[in-house]
Amino acid sequence: MVADGLIQSKAFSLWLNDLGSNTGSILFGGVDSEKYTGPLETLPIQSGSGVFSEFLITLTDIQLGTQSISSNIALAVLLDSGSSLTYLPDEIVQDIFNVVDGRYDTDEGVAYVPCSLASENKNLTFTFSSPKIAVSMKELVLNLVTNNGKRPAFEDGVPACLFGIAPAGRGTNVLGDTFLRSAYVVYDLDNNEISLAQTRFNTTSSAVLEIGTGNKAVPHATSVAEAVKATQGIVRGNAKLRSSAAAAPAKPLMGAVSAAAMALTINFLLTTTFA
Repeated sequence: MVADGLIQSKAFSLWLNDLGSNTGSILFGGVDSEKYTGPLETLPIQSGSGVFSEFLITLTDIQLGTQSISSNIALAVLLDSGSSLTYLPDEIVQDIFNVVDGRYDTDEGVAYVPCSLASENKNLTFTFSSPKIAVSMKELVLNLVTNNGKRPAFEDGVPACLFGIAPAGRGTNVLGDTFLRSAYVVYDLDNNEISLAQTRFNTTSSAVLEIGTGNKAVPHATSVAEAVKATQGIVRGNAKLRSSAAAAPAKPLMGAVSAAAMALTINFLLTTTFA
């Protein structure tokens, strides 16, 4: 697209919208300032060998409500819209499970929580040196149905839902759709940078600005001063491994959950380019 003169730089922005929406957008060569709220802040992409092959940035803090889950960390995390769930180090995930009553199923590689968690007024907040992305509980609690069309339940009768975070085990730490829906993300491949802002859900307004060339080409974005460099997570072995012996076992569910019901799909219905 750059070679054809359609856009000025190798950059694009991503807006997934909320869990209940079936539309989102990917905007090549531009930023839509109506799709986010607050500051748009720029971070360097992390690389373990000087080769930039993945969208890795440094996670420095996680907070659930007012409770600190993990602070003063320097963890490389992969932004991956192809991953339905978010995968974090086992010890961090276990601390989150302890707060939300998460019950991990080692066979399925996913966790279940009481569905009532979705109505709790608290956020899981991710900090990346400076940018903060707050993910509400309703974006992390995912509905399930059994093969007979009914909602599954724990053995004590409490309705069960899928939780959007699971342990990475020996795999890559991934911020998937359960995180990305709450973020507006600009991928600047020319400068090896990622810009982040809190998303604005379900807006129908649009104000597209073109991304130019050279340094600081993303409109209205500010570079994070003294961004933390990742010291963990650049290389974590076989990225396909998602299980964790350290995670808490799940209580048995009443009724088998269909695999199809657990599949999450995001449809990108809008692609915008510049002439």
